[in-house]
Amino acid sequence: MEKQAVVNSVQGNGTYQGQYGLLYKWEVTFDNGDYGTAMTKEESQSTWVVGKSVRYDLQVKEYNGRQYFNVKAVQDKPAGGGGKSYVKDPETEKRITRMSVLKAATDLAIAEKLSLPELLIYAEVFEKWVYGEAVKMPNEDLPWQ
Repeated sequence: MEKQAVVNSVQGNGTYQGQYGLLYKWEVTFDNGDYGTAMTKEESQSTWVVGKSVRYDLQVKEYNGRQYFNVKAVQDKPAGGGGKSYVKDPETEKRITRMSVLKAATDLAIAEKLSLPELLIYAEVFEKWVYGEAVKMPNEDLPWQ
């Protein structure tokens, strides 16, 4: 459950060897009465600062009949409504398409539906088709048509 409160105290509480390596445990208490264990990868941390208001997710875990509370800071999402934003490189996109159609033509050659000399010809035909261009099949009497 996502909440927001001011940090009252932060106390280091040892380490934990998990599947992602060594983690440092912190006991955190908040002005609203919540408390829990937070984990960091670094020995020092700057997320949980006494007197600072933070947004956090409080998770209740049960183990051997006891309840444990874990807290995790909630990160602000980047502006623009989502995760990482980047501009796709048209040349990279074209290379990916060409590799894909070459693989399709190669599969046909392996299955003996195309000869090796026809492989690149058909790869180019497939590429034009992917990009919405008009295509004319070079050999209309192939066995798989």
